[in-house]
Parts: sequence; C-alpha cells; structure tokens
Amino acid sequence: MAPVLVDHPPLVRRSMAFLVVVQTLAVFQMFAEPFVVTEGGPYGSTTTAGLYLYEHITASDLGTGAANSFLLVLLVFGLSLVSVRLLRPKDGTS
Repeated sequence: MAPVLVDHPPLVRRSMAFLVVVQTLAVFQMFAEPFVVTEGGPYGSTTTAGLYLYEHITASDLGTGAANSFLLVLLVFGLSLVSVRLLRPKDGTS
C-alpha cells in the first residue's frame, strides 16, 4: 500500500504562520548587532533597515528617515499579509 502524503499537518499551520510573521518582523527590526559589531560594515555591507533609519535620523535628515520608516512599515505589512495568506488552510476552515 502506498503512503499517503500530507503537505502540512493542520495543527502546525497556525504556529508556522505565527513564527513566519514574527521572524519577518525581527529581521527588519535588527539594529543592535550590526551597530555594535561593525557600525554598518565595510562599504555598507551589514547595513540593515534599522541601521539605515538610525543613520538618517542622527544626521538630521528627518524627512528621508520618516519616508523610509513608512516604506518599511508597508513592506513588513505586505510580507506578513502574503505569508499569512500562503499558510492559511486551503479548505476555508480556521
């Protein structure tokens, strides 16, 4: 008899969706590690979104910092929405 393959166990789907969203937020909020270790690194190689915003705000470029933070919020919201939509159950139950 051939084994039956299941794409995702139904009880794991919600936990997986939650963890994907939380880890997406954590990646975009990462600031301390690159700032303490390399302050952006050689030629900006370790510059994250948080460090980029910090550099603009400390340089008194508040307009660019505000615009970048707004775009970051939209990007994180969009990625979270896409990941939740991809991991929701296919049969319509919650």
